[in-house]
Amino acid sequence: MPKSFKWTIKANIKWCSNCNIPLISPKCSICGEIGGKLHASPPLDVRPAFKGDLDKIRKSIINEFKDKKILKTLVPQNKLILLNKIVYIDQADEVIVDGWTVGHVFYDPIKEKWRFKPVAEGCARLIEYKMGYWAQIKNSKIKLWEKISKSDIKRGELPEEEGRFIAIASNKGHSIGLGVSEKNSIKIIKTWKKQKTHIKNHQAT
Repeated sequence: MPKSFKWTIKANIKWCSNCNIPLISPKCSICGEIGGKLHASPPLDVRPAFKGDLDKIRKSIINEFKDKKILKTLVPQNKLILLNKIVYIDQADEVIVDGWTVGHVFYDPIKEKWRFKPVAEGCARLIEYKMGYWAQIKNSKIKLWEKISKSDIKRGELPEEEGRFIAIASNKGHSIGLGVSEKNSIKIIKTWKKQKTHIKNHQAT
């Protein structure tokens, strides 16, 4: 599929922030709240994540970040988790928690395994709770494909292995991008406007 392709049709799915559930009608039938935006990519081909899906997601997160505690922040057991199929080089889904996409679970045909890539909301959670791999830099902005040297990092937790995903925080602690670890630097592969978490009723311990 060409890179310029854009979906012109989007399913009318909303999110009840009060009950923390998806809606197929404008208003929640449980609490009466008007549904808000479900933060996911069109055409919103969403489905619930079942046990097999969750096992795959959790395994990919642990393999990526080497930290089991991170599961409570990204894919907590007591919440409804949705998957949204997206265009990728191979099979991939957005992972949706609290009405926000926290990351992509995708099959890496080169490494021949499932991987998890955090996006804006997921990176914000890693940064706020200091879990997984993250780096707070000395500047407020970053550029796509920029290489950040270790001397430009204020604090963080960096992987020893190259090719790992790293959440990037601004000097104020906002989630602003995603990088990949290299030998002596971090290569920026995705940027976005500064973001804080939208997590609900979090328990990190």
